[in-house]
Amino acid sequence: MGTLCFASMSYAEHAAGLDPIVRDVLDRMIALGIPRMEDVGPVGAREQFRRLVAARLVGTEPPVVGSVETRVIDGPGGQLRLRIATPVGEGPWPLVVHLHGGGWTVGDIDSYDNTIRRLCRDVDAVVVSVDYRLAPEHPWPAGLDVAWAGLLWAVYSADVLGADSRVGITGDSAGAQLAASCTLRARDQGGPAITAQLLVVPSTTMVRLWPSYEDSGMGYGLDVPLMAWYGDNYVPDPDRRAGPETSPLEADSHADLPPAVIAVATHDPLRDQGLAYADALQVAGVPVQLVVAEGQIHTFVGMAAIAPAAERAVGEAYAGFRRLLHPH
Repeated sequence: MGTLCFASMSYAEHAAGLDPIVRDVLDRMIALGIPRMEDVGPVGAREQFRRLVAARLVGTEPPVVGSVETRVIDGPGGQLRLRIATPVGEGPWPLVVHLHGGGWTVGDIDSYDNTIRRLCRDVDAVVVSVDYRLAPEHPWPAGLDVAWAGLLWAVYSADVLGADSRVGITGDSAGAQLAASCTLRARDQGGPAITAQLLVVPSTTMVRLWPSYEDSGMGYGLDVPLMAWYGDNYVPDPDRRAGPETSPLEADSHADLPPAVIAVATHDPLRDQGLAYADALQVAGVPVQLVVAEGQIHTFVGMAAIAPAAERAVGEAYAGFRRLLHPH
């Protein structure tokens, strides 16, 4: 998950508690008549997503960091791009691997450049953003395998990157699903050791229905039909959707996973499965800090520049993640 569609939406009956600033943004986007992602196909959806991100960033300055570079390495299925942001000052710093959102179908490291810069600055960590392969051209497990390869490369390159043994992993929406799946794979394969995870509006299961699909799934950009399209792109075989590497919530055990910060938004159809994952981790003895973005929608991180409530939630989530990676 992790992007917006704005056509044919009616949210008045569902909008109680919606941030007025966010409501105004949605009204203006609806007025533009932007077509649904499903209607323009994956290639058109990717271009539409890039335009939306560029429009949102007009007039904003990127967060200041020490340096940003793009590297290309050999990955599963071909070359893999990585965007690496390094803090101001002297290391060693913690290492954070970032996986972007976009329903496993859209998004890239360029669209998330400001996000990783802010992560780098606020968490005071080297951030490696992985340009994983997108569906439907590359269905599961291609995206996860590339995300895993990026994690391994970053951990093995920590010294060169100015980082140490503190390793965090993070993502939003579909990227959070990939991050959670990587923590399960790392636990089950005996490493690499992951210190902390930050899951923002995570997709945690593809095989359950939730009340938030109804009460937060209309008129806020991400909705059930778009989620179904993303899921069909990423895992076209329904019989493969219940495993832990597609649905982390369905794992047999959540014990011995990294301490987590999980951020959900009240007006997000993924809200309830994010809450359920936080509960599953806590039941298994994993420390969890839950951040609730009140009155916000699925893409609240992108609203932080204009909506103070979104900014507070982003700041709280990043501060929690920083504490896990800088314990002293």
